[in-house]
Amino acid sequence: MTEVSKALERAKEEGKFFLARLTKKELERTGFDTSPFDDFEFVDINLIYDEGQYFLEYIFDGELTYAYHETPEEVGGEEEFREVIGAYLSSEEEKGTADIKMVQSYPLGPDNGSVYIYEVTPHPIPGGMNIEGFYIATFDDSNTEIVWGAGSNPEEALKNAVEKWKKEVDTEENPFQTVYNQISSQE
Repeated sequence: MTEVSKALERAKEEGKFFLARLTKKELERTGFDTSPFDDFEFVDINLIYDEGQYFLEYIFDGELTYAYHETPEEVGGEEEFREVIGAYLSSEEEKGTADIKMVQSYPLGPDNGSVYIYEVTPHPIPGGMNIEGFYIATFDDSNTEIVWGAGSNPEEALKNAVEKWKKEVDTEENPFQTVYNQISSQE
């Protein structure tokens, strides 16, 4: 499946899929005519799927009231629309990377899974991604490991995971609450 097909599928599933954030010059390099628009520094481009129709959403300088929309027909048809999406997906000059290191592990016993806390340290990109480090809390049921919470420290990531588990898996015992209670009782 191509990157464009994946983007279309994600937009159809989620209603909205972020394609790129581009400066005015980067947007012009893709062939987009910026002359009808007021001066702007950057544009966020989303692929939207609504009521059986795809369209592109351009949000200039983060102002939702300063948005522009294009349908496939307005860019020249379905094939041209796919080409435009591909151009936006490939316009991201440098992808970000990060180091991920496990910092805490909480096995919950045989057949009960484990809670892990990881430290994520993104690598800054000049003129691009400059995200600070953060922590994630995951649950591993011996089959899959899923992120349930994130925060600026391990405790915040764990608290977020507790709340998300309560909202989404209301019927089972909350492994994050179990770990949080264990940690709190040791303090």
